[in-house]
Amino acid sequence: MAAVSSFSDRGGNPQDVFVRLGVALPGLDLLFHTGTGVPVWSYPVEAGEGFDHWLRLRRLHERTGLYPFLVGPGDETADLAYMAENDSDPGAVERGLAMDAARRLAELASLQNTMAIEDVFASPELDVQPSPEPEFVWDKQETLVALIPARAGFEVPGLLSWQGAVNCDLDGADHVAVLRRWHDLFGAQLVTLSFDTLELLVPTPPMDPRQAAETAVEQYAYCPDAVDQGVGSLAALAAGQVRSPSWYFWWD
Repeated sequence: MAAVSSFSDRGGNPQDVFVRLGVALPGLDLLFHTGTGVPVWSYPVEAGEGFDHWLRLRRLHERTGLYPFLVGPGDETADLAYMAENDSDPGAVERGLAMDAARRLAELASLQNTMAIEDVFASPELDVQPSPEPEFVWDKQETLVALIPARAGFEVPGLLSWQGAVNCDLDGADHVAVLRRWHDLFGAQLVTLSFDTLELLVPTPPMDPRQAAETAVEQYAYCPDAVDQGVGSLAALAAGQVRSPSWYFWWD
């Protein structure tokens, strides 16, 4: 992967870099700097266009060193910027990359009243086929496409010292570790990171019923609200989101 370009370190507008690659990004401007000095740029897009823009910029990531993600407008952006600027954690990425994500998820699962994997695996709900098309909440409304110098999408929560799941005792390093695990297993890629919402594109989700059940337990450990304020059961999570190409997480 290409190293982060020097313009990223200086915080200058990378518009010219994209123009040379044949891509114009109207309205691209500096959104904020993190507390550790990492620049984040953004530009607005209309409802229904965010994911298409993400795909185009994601394909250029190795050439630009800039990883794209969708972030909500208005208060969502202001809150994300506040966290990134004031909750600085310069070691979050490195700690996350060194973390045993499976062990961390098992620790979190032990704190939840979860069904046994065998019970989830035996659920008739797993006979239902999920939607084959990805869907993203932030793609359905006006939003901002943000760009940040990063080697991979799973680094972004660490670079932003993201506190969107602080009520579940998760910090930026935890998100780096978990997202990298799911990237390695299923190709999961960060699409959205807003104040308290995270969305992933998952090209090869776990379709095997047992692996889907195991992953549902991991998802519930990571984000209990996915069940408790979402689909209502681990079996429904395993049958639906886990086996779909888009994963949505929201923390109350």
